[in-house]
Amino acid sequence: MITASFSFCLIAAAQNSPAMVWSAAVGSGLARLGVLYPSDVITAATSDGAGNIYLTGLTTRQGPAQPFVTKLSPDGQQGVYVSILASPNVADPPVSVSVDANGEALVALKSGVLTKIGPEGDGVVFSVSFAGGILGAVDALGDSYVLSPNSISRVWRNGAVLWTRTFVNNPAFARTVLAFDPDGSAVTAGTACPPAAIAAPGVAGGFQTAPAGGCDILIELRSTKTKY
Repeated sequence: MITASFSFCLIAAAQNSPAMVWSAAVGSGLARLGVLYPSDVITAATSDGAGNIYLTGLTTRQGPAQPFVTKLSPDGQQGVYVSILASPNVADPPVSVSVDANGEALVALKSGVLTKIGPEGDGVVFSVSFAGGILGAVDALGDSYVLSPNSISRVWRNGAVLWTRTFVNNPAFARTVLAFDPDGSAVTAGTACPPAAIAAPGVAGGFQTAPAGGCDILIELRSTKTKY
């Protein structure tokens, strides 16, 4: 992990406006008149309980496109840190970023690398690799979870994989969302097309208890207290 520097420019702060509180430009350069200057692309964002904002994406500030994560103050006027993440591939875009109660940011790369960094961007807590595209998220206890096309894994605070639950391999059902409710249960969601939509179990009293035809959105709530 390499520490880099970006520019943080507050463009506008709202005055008695219900629509916008502030707007800021964050980055290391621009592409103008067909000439590629150092530039940046944001692919995911989140915030913590204190209102700090975390952005992740790709930057060309130090050469070929590299994944990075940056932390902004709640008012958007200060950059707390910018860190370049290690990746086995060039232009390996981050697909998710989440933050635990200690302010440690968890970033998942498209290549399958899951990296957690310290609250001040001052070191790697752990970095582990998984097969295939992944999404990452943290629960209230600080444990990390990894969602891949065919499985979900729980990762301990030191990077050790506690367990992995394998789903039935069905390319017609793509889980693309991973989040947690206040009780710590995992919420996964995705698009289920026939035959996956036809086979998806309905729940009595649910909003929709049977496939409506074509592709449906399937949401699952899973307990994470044990290996389910």
